[in-house]
Amino acid sequence: SREALELLRHTEQSGSVTVTLSEPKIVDRNAIFRILRKVPEIRTADLAYYCFALAIPRESVDRGVLTDGRGGTIILKIGLP
Repeated sequence: SREALELLRHTEQSGSVTVTLSEPKIVDRNAIFRILRKVPEIRTADLAYYCFALAIPRESVDRGVLTDGRGGTIILKIGLP
């Protein structure tokens, strides 16, 4: 197939935190993603689980780089079985 399906999971300690995924940028065959978080002043005491599904073109990307909005970075090999 020409595309790889990648699933990006993210967990928040509060369901009141608004979470979105930035538009990916391709730099040197790396797909760069950022999880954007908007944290309200007062938060709820529930957990929130997110999963983003992405179709990544294999011919232009070798790996993905995801920053989670809290200082963490995850490197993803694109298209591995």
